Amino acid sequence: MKKENGFTKFLESNQVNAMVSILIIISLALLVVHKIIDFSVKTDKIFDSMDEVFLIFFSIEFLIKILYLRKKYFIHDLGWIDLLAALPVLTPLIKYLLLRFNVETFLVQETASITIVLRGFRFIRFLRILRTARLLRFFNYAKISNKLNERKSTFTIPVIFSMILLLLGYFLISSIETQLRTQKIYKMNNIMESLTEDNLNLFLKINPDILIIQKGSELERTISDREIKKKYQSFEHSRVKGADSFILFSLKDILDITKKIEVAVVMIVFLFILSIFSQFILDIRRIKKRKE
Repeated sequence: MKKENGFTKFLESNQVNAMVSILIIISLALLVVHKIIDFSVKTDKIFDSMDEVFLIFFSIEFLIKILYLRKKYFIHDLGWIDLLAALPVLTPLIKYLLLRFNVETFLVQETASITIVLRGFRFIRFLRILRTARLLRFFNYAKISNKLNERKSTFTIPVIFSMILLLLGYFLISSIETQLRTQKIYKMNNIMESLTEDNLNLFLKINPDILIIQKGSELERTISDREIKKKYQSFEHSRVKGADSFILFSLKDILDITKKIEVAVVMIVFLFILSIFSQFILDIRRIKKRKE
């Protein structure tokens, strides 16, 4: 029992909270940089791998804290924010389950929508920064921290509003991307129906998004398989196929559009959270002045 109480105190300690907050800031910085700057496929995969490591860490952190701190952590310390921020860790599981059922059309359309919305949950980490009142003890502001914690309910409405704003933005992105994907797949299916072995090269020239096109024994390409692996991630291209025809095409134009919208959504939410955090700092200064 003493060991359990000791571990509980360790989980609530300023050192642990400081370390987690630093990791949140680092992970957010990596996410924002990855969104704003275009990197090579190899570098993109490194960023994705680092984000997965952070997701696993935050998921384990949530599970340990909910196991030991329970209701106090989940409700009083707004642990439900940590749960939402860790939800993207389920993305690989969702893809695996859909692949297992071999529903390719569903996988292309619906998985894209699900993963886009889950992607938005990663930025809920911004909201975890709003819980830094506890960290004030680490900087010898214990009394200030206690007073702010007494008013913690004032953070609830802005936090919920921020999440709604963020998720609505990602639902919008999901809707736009799904619609654009559907239109492009419809266009490629129409091209495939018009294909003959004599007009492959023509369609390849007038449709720059087509990477590989095949009809019967005839095949034309603008890029080698090796270059595709080097320049494209798996979600950056798609395909349509018939009995004796096949088209592999790029989705980068669609992803560029949705990426710009995503950056705009994240920046709007970030600025809103920054205004809340600024008010938080002003409250600290006011309380400190009253104390003096």
